[in-house]
Amino acid sequence: YGNMGGMPNLGSGGEPLAFADAAPYNNEYIPYNTSMLAALPPTVKNERHHRPVRVSLSVSRRFAPRWSLQSGLTYSYLRSEFTTQQGNLTSDTSQKLHYLGIPVTVSYSVWNTRKFNVYATGGGMAELLVKGSAQTLPTLSGNKLPQTTEHVSDHRPVFSVQGGVGVEYQLTRHLGIYVEPGM
Repeated sequence: YGNMGGMPNLGSGGEPLAFADAAPYNNEYIPYNTSMLAALPPTVKNERHHRPVRVSLSVSRRFAPRWSLQSGLTYSYLRSEFTTQQGNLTSDTSQKLHYLGIPVTVSYSVWNTRKFNVYATGGGMAELLVKGSAQTLPTLSGNKLPQTTEHVSDHRPVFSVQGGVGVEYQLTRHLGIYVEPGM
């Protein structure tokens, strides 16, 4: 097979071609018929998604005694690993995505003192992929083949809805730090 998303290479007579296992490095092809496709070993796919890392800088403006509106800038880092195996061919791909987002949320203060604030929050966010890459390392019969790197891009914004609870500690009158687990 050629590296064209599973599309078979075609020989001069229109018949599909495959690499000969004994000589994959010098591009020797052997013809095969479509009944050989049924004899191919099953494809096994595994994926592992690491926990996302998100860092935010936000501003909050109170508009009622217990209510406030927040917005700011969020950076998110997503990392995943994919493994595909079919027979003696294994392909390991590592994907890394970097997003910038603008959240807009509303918070309700459940308990508030001069230094601490416990609150519930909900809202939404629009994010754009600013950088992405996928590195693939194929292995054939235990021999590593050349690694490829692809640029991952998507120009459409990703919209999400979020909610959570948070605890804020006021460092100064206008600056606080917070922890906000959510979904």
